[in-house]
Amino acid sequence: IEADPETAANAYNNQGNVLLGLGKTVEAIESYRHVIAIDAGVAVPHFNLGNALRALGQIGEAEAAYRQSVELAPGNVDALNNLGGLLKDAGRREDALEFLRTAAAIEPSNESALFNLTDCLERLNLLDDAAAAAEKFLAVAPASPAANILMARLERRAGKLEAALARLEGVARELVVADELRDPILADGAAPQRVVDIERQHLRPAAVQHPIGGGESGGNAPRRLGRERHPAVEPQLRVVPSLGRQ
Repeated sequence: IEADPETAANAYNNQGNVLLGLGKTVEAIESYRHVIAIDAGVAVPHFNLGNALRALGQIGEAEAAYRQSVELAPGNVDALNNLGGLLKDAGRREDALEFLRTAAAIEPSNESALFNLTDCLERLNLLDDAAAAAEKFLAVAPASPAANILMARLERRAGKLEAALARLEGVARELVVADELRDPILADGAAPQRVVDIERQHLRPAAVQHPIGGGESGGNAPRRLGRERHPAVEPQLRVVPSLGRQ
């Protein structure tokens, strides 16, 4: 691509977005790095580079790219949320919390940020704060399977088993009525019905006899009350990284 620097940078960035959408992640990374080579002082290509690197599992490099984007544009909610989500998923939840709180404060209606914040707070055992965040999430998206599943998880941990079960049953009914197979807030195309079924299993009488395990569980699978019998097939509950808007 030969043009003036600004036009070339925009062209490379758009090219990277198209390549990333086609699953050509390595080529997308090359395009975003062309943009940064032209002008490293723009936040967007660093953010997009972070998404591409994260898709390849290059977590350290993705974190560095997201941090650069946040440094250049401290109010960029997508960058704050994706950095926080990355750190949360890596088990660095205390580090993640600042970024997620900031993202949700800047854009209180951002479902992705509210999800990550609620999930992070719950996994840090800050249950009162997690419940408050879940209430905000539900106020923004009352029909969201992800929001209701998170709230049910919190209700279960608070011993409100009937409320948790009723909420999950409500989600299941809505999924049938709406014929909704996917929720964009659930990662990797996880089916909300499957997550609901797993959460409902936690509420069976045999399961609730066991206390919640101490410490933080790895990954993003919903917490279990009893023994984990099939952890390998349990769907993840996290946010898919946002794509660049520019």
